[in-house]
Amino acid sequence: LMPVHSQVSLLTEKLGLEYFTKVQAETLPLVLAGKDVLIKTQTGSGKSLALLLPLVQQLQAVQPPLSRSSGTQALVLCPTHELAEQSHSLLQQLLRPFVRIVSGQLVGGVKRKSQKASLRRGLNILVATPRRLLDHLERSSRLHLGSGIRMLIIDEADRLAELGFERDVRRIVEAVCACGRRPQTLLCSATLTDGTERLAGLALSQPSCVSEEAALPASVQHFVLAAPTRMRLRALLSALRPALAAGHKAALFLPTQASVDFHHGLLSALLSDSVPLCRLHGNLAHADRIRAFREFASRGGSGLLVTTDVSARGLDLSRLSWVIQGPGEPQLYCHRAGRTARLGRPGRCLLLLDSAEVAPYLRLLTAPDSPGRSLRFAPVPAGRLMARCCPENFGQLTQLVADTEQLRALAEDAFVFCLADPPGVIAANARRRRHPEAVEAAEAAAASAKTERRTSKVSAGRRVRTGGAAVDRLSEFASGI
Repeated sequence: LMPVHSQVSLLTEKLGLEYFTKVQAETLPLVLAGKDVLIKTQTGSGKSLALLLPLVQQLQAVQPPLSRSSGTQALVLCPTHELAEQSHSLLQQLLRPFVRIVSGQLVGGVKRKSQKASLRRGLNILVATPRRLLDHLERSSRLHLGSGIRMLIIDEADRLAELGFERDVRRIVEAVCACGRRPQTLLCSATLTDGTERLAGLALSQPSCVSEEAALPASVQHFVLAAPTRMRLRALLSALRPALAAGHKAALFLPTQASVDFHHGLLSALLSDSVPLCRLHGNLAHADRIRAFREFASRGGSGLLVTTDVSARGLDLSRLSWVIQGPGEPQLYCHRAGRTARLGRPGRCLLLLDSAEVAPYLRLLTAPDSPGRSLRFAPVPAGRLMARCCPENFGQLTQLVADTEQLRALAEDAFVFCLADPPGVIAANARRRRHPEAVEAAEAAAASAKTERRTSKVSAGRRVRTGGAAVDRLSEFASGI
C-alpha cells in the first residue's frame, strides 16, 4: 500500500510483518511526503519500523546513489546502549539489499579509536547516544553534521530528557541546523513531558502528529502477589520457578544496580542451572551489557533477565512472557509491563507488594488520571503458592546470605543503596510510618555497614565483618528489596 522500493517490501515480509500497525500506517505516508512528525505512542506499537523504514526508503532513492564517500546522511539518537543496539540491528536488516548504504553505532563504552576508524571509512547513517556523539563532534575531524544530514530521528525523547540528555540533544540539533538547512526530523515519545515539548519545539518544524492512546495492550494479564517483607524473596521464588519450568521468559525489574547484582547472585545459587540467567544495568561494561541483551532477546526458551529500568523503555525482549516488578510510579509500571505482549502477543505482569502496600498502591496505579486507570489486578494466593513452589524457609535464605561472603557483600550494597535512594512511591516513608523501630535499626545497620566497608577498603580484601544480628537485619531487609 505504501510507495516503497520492492526490496524494502520484500524485507518487511521476511521480518514477519503481515500488516502495518496503526502507528506505522499513519507515520509512513507523512514521512515519505517529507513532513516532520511527532509520534506519541504506546509501547509495542511497531514505532521502530515506522521510524526506520521510511529512512531506508528515502536514502535508497537518492541520486546519484549513496556510498561511503557521501558522508553522514542521517542521524538516529537513542537514550541507551541497548536501544541503540536494537535500532541498529533492525536498520542493518532493512539495509541488506542496499549494500552501498553503510550504518554504524557511536555509543559509550567502546574504544574511540575503533569508532574514529569507522568514521574515516565513511558512515551514511549514525545510530548514537548523545554524549558519545558530542564527544566525536569535538574530537573527530572526520565527523561533520550540517548540510549533508537529510533526516534526524530522536527516539524515546522523554527518556532522553529524564536521563539528563536534553542539553546534549539541543547542542546536536543546533550543530545539525547550523548551516541553515533543517533536516527532516522525526521525534518519538511515549509521554509528552516538559522536556519532550522543549525538544519538539527546538527540533520540529510544523510537525504532523501521530498519536495513540497510552494504554497497555488488552492481551496483558495483571496479577498482584502480597507478602510481608520477610517473605518477599520466597514469594519471588514461588512465582519464578513454575514460570521458568514451563519454558517461559521472565524479566525481573529492580530499583537499583546493587539490588540487581544481589538478586542475580542469590538467584544463581537458588535456581536450576538449566535456567539461563542474565543481568543488565547501566554500570556494566558496554560489551557485557550488549552480550546480555543479545543473549536474552534471542532466546526462544526459558530465561530470566534481572535488570534495572535501563530495560524498561523501547526494548523488544522477544517473546517475553512475564514481567515481575515492585511498586513504582504508575507511568513506570506501564513502561515495564510494556516489555511483554508486544504486537498483540499474550503477556503477564506480576506486582510484588508488601501486604500493607496493596490497597494504597493499587489506588494510586488505577486513579482516573493515571496511565494504569483501566488496569484490573487478580490476586495471587501467596501462602499456597509459597508452600508449593518454595520449600526454603526464611531462615535458610538468610543463612545462605550470611554464609556466602560474596552474597553478603552484595546484600550489604543493595541494602545501603536502597536506604539512600528509596525504590518506590510508597517504599521507605510508608515503612517508617508502620515500623519506625525496625527502620531505625536498619539505618543503624546501614551506617555500620558503610563504616565497615570503608575499613575493608584500607585492608586487603573487601570482607565485611558484622555481628549476627546485623546480618539478620541486613538479610531480612535485602530479601524485600
